[in-house]
Amino acid sequence: MQNVRNDDEVQNWFCMRALLRSLACSAVLIPSISRALAQFPSPNPTSTQIEESMKAQATSTNIQTWLESKDPRLIAWGAYFARENNDTAALDLAAQLVKKSLEQGGPDLLAPGGPQYGALSEVLDALIQRRVLLSADMLGYVSRSHPVQTIILLSMLPSAEQTGNLMQWYYGPRPDDGSNHLDRVSAMLLSKSPPPGFAANILASLEERLIVYIVRTKGIGVGFGSTGGGICGSYAISRPPGGWPDIPSYHLTENDNAGIDPVLVESGGDRISWQRSTPGHGFRSCGGVRGLTPETRHHLLAEMLKQRDEAMSWPTQKVVNIAKGSDEQVQRDIGATIQAEQAILLNSVQDFQIRGLITPEEAKTVLPKLSVIIHYDGSLNRTE
Repeated sequence: MQNVRNDDEVQNWFCMRALLRSLACSAVLIPSISRALAQFPSPNPTSTQIEESMKAQATSTNIQTWLESKDPRLIAWGAYFARENNDTAALDLAAQLVKKSLEQGGPDLLAPGGPQYGALSEVLDALIQRRVLLSADMLGYVSRSHPVQTIILLSMLPSAEQTGNLMQWYYGPRPDDGSNHLDRVSAMLLSKSPPPGFAANILASLEERLIVYIVRTKGIGVGFGSTGGGICGSYAISRPPGGWPDIPSYHLTENDNAGIDPVLVESGGDRISWQRSTPGHGFRSCGGVRGLTPETRHHLLAEMLKQRDEAMSWPTQKVVNIAKGSDEQVQRDIGATIQAEQAILLNSVQDFQIRGLITPEEAKTVLPKLSVIIHYDGSLNRTE
């Protein structure tokens, strides 16, 4: 008689086979994970005890096993000890696993404080501290979730390999929260060796404000915007959840005069540095990085022309006083002042063409905008 299985028996048989396959595949990893996370010296171990326990097991083999696991906490410990031990093989493996971690992380990766985010933070920290290079393509994956670490790692690559990502971050959509200013830092790095079209884009996006006062005594003054920077303060970094290694945070500062932080880029008289901080130590903040403004764009022009910003032929803001006389005389002086300023802007564009920073075709179409504000008898008139 032929044996006939009902639907329930067939389903149970397939489920049992799948379970056995799963257990067989996991058999190698389970002992290591259990030892790593469960065998602590007390039921409620301190962070120091956890680290000591993990350190005792941090052989090169275990570190690589942790990095290849699907447990974000183990990945973080693997990266932590790869950095601590300067384990070259493990660091190379960590670099290879960045893309894998991102693909497995999904939307949670972009949420600070999430497990995948924390694991990737630890991996990137290990790569930065031990100067392990990631390809430009790989860095494109992490720019949205870890922009500061991304720009630091990109700056370690040869200049020719940086350009593609820098152009994408400069021309791409701006972050809604305005944090980290990848576009500004990218522009500063691009200004060191401007790619085609970059100088023309900066020129076309610039604006000079010409402020004209009609006064009793004639005089001319030039005004500039602020120079950035700020008052330094110390901010604490919260500790990660129990069972995790300390996860360093990265922060950018601009024109910090302390001179103790690594410099990311200097351009047009501005200096962007980065700080690394760990829980319990915090970081110093001396003012965040400014975005792309008329002033910071003007600094980029100075860098491309290899000049000091204050030596440029025109500032971002200029104040001119015109002596009050007849209406006809005032109108003539205002017109002459505007024409003179327009000529300076045009000469600046021609200078860029002579230096090969823009093409003859670009020179015909790009010109910084001139915005004119006139104060006359207490009233305010504006023209552009």
